[in-house]
Amino acid sequence: IDSVAEDAHVWVVPYVGGSPKEVNGALDRRCTQLRWMPDSKTVVYLATDRGSVLPYRSNIDSLETKPLYQGRGTAAGLQLTSSGDVYLTFSAPTKPADLFRIASSGAATKLTDFAEGTAKQWKLVEPETFRFRSFDQTEVESYLYLPLNQSGKLPLILNIHGGPHSMHGYGFNGSLQYNAARGYAVLA
Repeated sequence: IDSVAEDAHVWVVPYVGGSPKEVNGALDRRCTQLRWMPDSKTVVYLATDRGSVLPYRSNIDSLETKPLYQGRGTAAGLQLTSSGDVYLTFSAPTKPADLFRIASSGAATKLTDFAEGTAKQWKLVEPETFRFRSFDQTEVESYLYLPLNQSGKLPLILNIHGGPHSMHGYGFNGSLQYNAARGYAVLA
């Protein structure tokens, strides 16, 4: 399959044996792209949370976990330098992915600007977010892309994807934007 259904958390297992330790149990989110910081005391990774994928860092001794970058969007391609700088891409519904550097001091710098260049020519839609209860009372989050400058009855495309394999969210999605630009309401 293209993904796994496990709820992956960050654990440290001593290479000489001993008890494993979960370092981000309080976060309780699915984590991917784990990287060790140069100090060997901190792990950096991406975690999903209500439509966003954000970079986090956890200290393996204190178990303190905090986000490296905040906002609604989707981070990907996490990489580290030997000095502890973090590089990743970050996108939002109306902004294609740009490259960011997060310095070891915590300062974030956007290094590219695709949204201002190419994407400003496109008719991009900011989705409306809403939640509803499923038959078993599980809360389901949805994103409605309404075509620009249209109202009344609209044709609707239902684009279903559920977790834990993946999720729709606040990242740039070209196919949802494409359909909305052509007059379709899209419910993800």
